[in-house]
Amino acid sequence: MYKEDLVNGLWNLTNSIVLVTTECDGQFNVMTSCSSTPIGDEPPIIALNISKSRLTYELITKSQEFAINILSESQSDIAKICGSYSGRNVDKFKKAHLQTKTPKIINSPLIEECVANLECKLIKIIQYPKPIIIGEVVSSYIDYEKKPLIFFRNQMVTTNTI
Repeated sequence: MYKEDLVNGLWNLTNSIVLVTTECDGQFNVMTSCSSTPIGDEPPIIALNISKSRLTYELITKSQEFAINILSESQSDIAKICGSYSGRNVDKFKKAHLQTKTPKIINSPLIEECVANLECKLIKIIQYPKPIIIGEVVSSYIDYEKKPLIFFRNQMVTTNTI
C-alpha cells in the first residue's frame, strides 16, 4: 500500500552503519552512526551528523579529525554495543572487544574487520539543527570481499535481506 508519510519516508533511504572513532590528547571514543554520506569525490568529502552533547562531537571539534569505519554484515553486535553506551561512562573499545589498527595520517584509531576505514580531516561544522560534520577523506582502506551492514527502515539489515 502506497501512502503519504513525511517522517518515515526518510527511513527508506539506505545507509551504511559505521563506527566513528576519535582521539584527542589520549582520550579515545567510538560511536555508532547511520547518518554518514559521501557528498563529493574530488576531493572525497563525507558528511555526518552528531549531537553536540556527544563525546565524539567534543573530540572531533578538539582534534579536527575522525575516522569512519564501515561495519561489515558480521558486526551487528559491535554496532549495538557502541550505540548503547556513552563513552563518558564506558570504554566501548573494551566492551565491544574492538581490535584497532594504526591509521596512516590521523590519530583516531581504525577498526579491524570493517568493509572500509576512512581517515578524515574536519573541514567544517554546519549547525542545523544537529551539527553536520563535514570532513575530507585523506586516506582509505577497503576490503572488497566484505559486504556492509545497512540501516534500512529503522533497522539493521544485510544486503541479502533488503
